[in-house]
Amino acid sequence: MIVCCIAASGCLVGVDSARASSITCPALIGNNPPVADNVTPSTGCEIGSTNNDVLGADPAFFQVNVDALFGFDDWQFAGKAIESEPGLIDIGLSIIGGPISGTWSVDDIWTPAGISDLMFVFKGGAAKDPGNYVSYLIAAGATSGVYVTPFRTPGGRGNAADISHISAYVRMSTIDGSGTDASTNIDTGSFTDTSNDAEDIPSVPEPAGLLLLGCGFALLARAKRRKLNR
Repeated sequence: MIVCCIAASGCLVGVDSARASSITCPALIGNNPPVADNVTPSTGCEIGSTNNDVLGADPAFFQVNVDALFGFDDWQFAGKAIESEPGLIDIGLSIIGGPISGTWSVDDIWTPAGISDLMFVFKGGAAKDPGNYVSYLIAAGATSGVYVTPFRTPGGRGNAADISHISAYVRMSTIDGSGTDASTNIDTGSFTDTSNDAEDIPSVPEPAGLLLLGCGFALLARAKRRKLNR
C-alpha cells in the first residue's frame, strides 16, 4: 500500500502490488441465468471487485486497471454509452437500444499499430445481482454485436435490471504486422539513417589506415633524428 500525504491537503491512498482482482463470470450468479454470453462476439467475461468502474486522473488507478481485468493493467478509457461520456480515445462507440438490450458498434479500430484489445464494462448497481460491474473482452476484429443486460433484480426469479452505463476500454498496439514499432517508426530488423547531414559526421579511419598513419609518423621521427645527429 502506498500513502501519499501533502501538507494541508490530506492523504491519497494508492495501490501498487496489493491490487484488487476480478473473477471469471461463474455459470450462475444467484438467480441469474449465465451472464458470460450476454455480449457477442466476446471471448471472456469477468466481474470487477467494486460496484463501479471508477476513473481518475491517472489511468493506473482506473478501477479496471486496479482489478487487472483479463490480466492487463494498461487499459485506456474509450468512452461511455447510455450515460454518454467521451473517452480519452475515440473509437466511434455507438449503442442502438437501451438499458436492457441492444446492439453495439465501433469504428474499424483493428488496424496495424491501432487497437490490440477492446473491452466493454457494464455497470448496474449495488442493489442488483451481481452487485459489481461486469466486463466482456470483445473478439479481435469485431466491430459490431449484440448486448443483453447481465443484471437481475435480487430475490425471487429475478427480472432483467437496467444497465446504468456501458464503458469501453482499449489497449493500444505499437507493433504492426511487419514487425515495425509504430511508436518510433524504427524497424525492429534494421534502421537506415535517411537524414541529409551525413556529411557532417566525421568518418572513422579503418584499422589498416590507422596502421599506415602510425608508420608514417615513425618514419618522419626517424628522419628527424638522423638529421640532428649529423
